[in-house]
Parts: sequence; structure tokens; C-alpha cells
Amino acid sequence: MEEAAPQRAALLNLLGVIGWRTSDYPAALQRAEQAWQVAQPINDLQGMADSLLIRGQVLADKGDYELATDYYQQSLVINREINNRQGIADSLNGLGIVPYYQGDYALAQDYFQQSLVINRETDNLFGIANNLSNLSNVAALQGDFATAKSYADQSLPIYRSIGNRQKIAATLNNLGMWAYDQGDLANASDYLLQALVMNRESRNRMVLVGNLNGLGYVELAQGNLTAAAAWFQESLAECQAINVPIMALETLVGVAHWRIQTKDEVFAAELAGLVEQHPVLDEYLRMHELLNLKQALEAALPPDELAAALERGKGLDLDAVVQKLLAEFAS
Repeated sequence: MEEAAPQRAALLNLLGVIGWRTSDYPAALQRAEQAWQVAQPINDLQGMADSLLIRGQVLADKGDYELATDYYQQSLVINREINNRQGIADSLNGLGIVPYYQGDYALAQDYFQQSLVINRETDNLFGIANNLSNLSNVAALQGDFATAKSYADQSLPIYRSIGNRQKIAATLNNLGMWAYDQGDLANASDYLLQALVMNRESRNRMVLVGNLNGLGYVELAQGNLTAAAAWFQESLAECQAINVPIMALETLVGVAHWRIQTKDEVFAAELAGLVEQHPVLDEYLRMHELLNLKQALEAALPPDELAAALERGKGLDLDAVVQKLLAEFAS
């Protein structure tokens, strides 16, 4: 039985990866923790490192950055001990994800570049493409869309060559959002609709939420309020299903923009207050989407009315608001 334990740990970790990639976070954590329980008593270092990596990936998605970093660091130590080059590259990439979300783009870029060097040495095509995608996101968040597109243009053919439709969709989604940011609504819509087909197939609900929100913004920019509402409604339903608060906050920012256009500026401001005070709010959302929303609200409401609405929003419950909005959309 003991001889089969490493294989059992590997299988449990594989199931954990599947759970993570399909946004089934409870299942992913359960399988990874079970893998640890099998691997740790027999000192199966590979099984332990993989379990730690999966838990780091899940917790980073859920916004628990401190614990995610701890798991990534532990995984890195073990992978270096056993000289697992791929595990080292994956752990370094994970360590880049946390500062990326927290707005430390220089540190994120450094980790992604370290990971890229190893993946190129080992000729890991998926790893190379994944690092390039992450570097493209860092560049885009700093407003360097030319560099972002250059990295994306390098990663997309690799994803196509290995048939990874989930990552193809994520890259198309990014290209769509960058086109939107630059006012190119036609290309934004085209990229996002291509991504939508693949996201529905792959069932990566985290990426799907971002995709749906992007389509909502494109419709808002064109004054198509009914179509925008439909995209945000579906996004909220997905957020409720996967229970990832950071994605719900991202969607609420889109809903707030929609409420401004439907002349319900006060409730939009209350949503902004809810988003701003929530403990899982990351720097990306704070410094980009939320900042844009607050600027729109400042143009729509008198200062005292805006301040009062923001303050009321701080007392709102996220889950209750999502349920309320879904009920309103359905009525």
C-alpha cells in the first residue's frame, strides 16, 4: 500500500488542478489537502510541493494573498530541494501573481521573467506562453499596450499549437479589454465574443466572469443598456456560483457604471462604497476600475450626496447585494 501512496498523491493533486482550472475551489482545496495527507507521512516531496502549489493558486484566486504567498514559497523551497525545474518555474510564476494583484508590477515582472528563463531552458511550451501572458498583463496595467500586445502575440500561437483553448480564450479576452481601453470597440467586441465561446466550453468561470464584464462595458460604451444588463446579470450569477468575492466586486463596479447610465447614481455610489471597503479588494481593482467609477460618480453627484452614499455602501453585505441584484435583473 505504501508503494502506491505517491501515485495516489499525484492523482489527488491532478484532481486538485482540475478543480482549480474549472473554478471549483472547494474541490480543488480538498483534493490538494488530501494529497498532502498522503504525501507528507512518507516524505513524498514531489507530492507535497504540488499540493502546496495548488493551494497557493486557489488562494491567490480567492484573494488570500498572504497565505497564497506562504504556500508558493514552501513549494519553491521543496522544488529547489529536489531540483524539479518545472516545479521551480511554476512556483516562481505563482509568486509573481500575488504582487501583480497587489500592484507591485516590478516584483511581479521579476518573478515572471525568472520563471520564463527556466521554461525556455526546459522548452516547456505551456510555461513559456503562460509567462508571456502574465508579462503582457503587467505591461497593459502600466499602460504600455504595445508591449502587452507584443507579448500576447508571442503567447497566442503557442497556445494554439498545443491546443489549450482555455488559455487562448484568456488571451483573446485580454486583447479585447485592451482594445476597449483604447476605444476600439469593434475589435474589443470581436475578441471578447471569440473568447466567450471558448470560455463557455472550458468552464473556467473566473475567466468567464471577466469576459462577461468586458462585454457589458462594450455595450455600455455604445449605449446598449439592455444588452449590457444581460451580460452583467450572467456575470453576477457566475460569481454567486463560484463564491469568489473579488470577482463579485469587479462585476459590481460594472453594474454601478450601468446604474449611472440608467440614472440611478445614488445606488451606484453605494455599490462603490461596498467595493471600496471590502477586505478582499486588490490594488488592481482599486487603482483602475474603482478609480474610474468614482470619477464618473464625482461628475454625476454633488459632493455631499456622493459622500453620504459611499458611507452607506460601506455597511452593505456583498452576498445580500448580489442576491438583490439578481432578483431585480430577473424581474
